[in-house]
Amino acid sequence: MEKLAAGFIVLSQDGKREVIGKKKESSSSPLAGKWHIPAETAEAGESLWDTVRRGAEQELGIWVNGLVEIDRIVNPYGVEVHWFVCGPFGNEKLTPGSDLAEAKWVERKNVLEEIDPLAAELLPEKVKQYLESVR
Repeated sequence: MEKLAAGFIVLSQDGKREVIGKKKESSSSPLAGKWHIPAETAEAGESLWDTVRRGAEQELGIWVNGLVEIDRIVNPYGVEVHWFVCGPFGNEKLTPGSDLAEAKWVERKNVLEEIDPLAAELLPEKVKQYLESVR
């Protein structure tokens, strides 16, 4: 079975900003050292909701809720990635962890310019359309 992952677009409580993260240079990911929209690989037997929740907590230091799936693809690395939009539950203070060196809130209209071109290329069309819909 192919790997399963969940990408998560985290909207600020006012809906004006989204989170992006910068992978650590030491990461084995093709996105090492690059800004991207966070995603997390599912563990065996884990639901995608639990994957998003765990990923947001481990990578960003926040809890999330209001999960809505907007697309799914199999990326060039053979990983089936389901993309979700969610919001922070409570605190919006970001504390990068896991394989992130940094995390920050950016204006929604600027997300595609702020992330690395490779990260943008890996996004499915529906996610890009969603991100571009606020311009």
